[in-house]
Amino acid sequence: MHTKIAAFALALSLTGCQTTKPLEPLAFGKQEGGALLQLCFGDYSQDRAFDLALGKIDPATGRLANEPPGHRIEKTLELRETQTVAFAIASYRRECMFWQFSATAGKYAFTKFGERLDGRGQQVSTSPLAEGLGSLLGAIIRKTAKNDTIVFVGSDGTVTDDTPTFEIKAGETTHLGTIVFIGEKKSRQHPVADKDGYWDGVTTETVRDLRLIVRYHPAGTGEIDTKAITGPYESRLPRQTISALVGRDLLLEDFPAIENPE
Repeated sequence: MHTKIAAFALALSLTGCQTTKPLEPLAFGKQEGGALLQLCFGDYSQDRAFDLALGKIDPATGRLANEPPGHRIEKTLELRETQTVAFAIASYRRECMFWQFSATAGKYAFTKFGERLDGRGQQVSTSPLAEGLGSLLGAIIRKTAKNDTIVFVGSDGTVTDDTPTFEIKAGETTHLGTIVFIGEKKSRQHPVADKDGYWDGVTTETVRDLRLIVRYHPAGTGEIDTKAITGPYESRLPRQTISALVGRDLLLEDFPAIENPE
């Protein structure tokens, strides 16, 4: 399993709200609207931080708008922001939060998804010393992790049919659905060398390898993930489906390559 990071140097000059508490309607400026996403950690992903980046599409060019910088939006999802959501199936749990933001009305695109190992993700401590060491370890991990992103637009801001897009309408907030970051484990046979580094071509051991994917559920589809922490406010919002994400499992980190010892 590899450690990876996605870094977005994007300016954020929008009103944002990230909470697991009951949400309230956003206050809009002139020609502004809002969007709401539920973000969840699935199985085997709680030790990661996940990055999302969005940009406004220029209607004149069909590409990402360069100015003003407030047309670029980013969000990092960390486990400490979420709340545990239990379902009727006792073993089925999610760690979820709502991300609500306002922006100038228009068409927006998801530009990148990324993930990185987060030393604070599963940190459990009972003392200030332990918490301090955990924070220091997390900072080291975040600084040294490698880049890993899914990019949805061209280097020149070009938007394609596969780019996830949505509309922000003036004066209203739209529920965009749920994005779940999921880890999948698979038992695989890895070669085992002897003490001299020689592999006999036969000896292996079973290793539980991990891959990370992104899965989307439209709001109100009845999927178990979308029922996590919806309250009266969220349930009354108009809904919008991000069509380019429907039915796609987006690969953030694949199973590691199995290499034979030399």
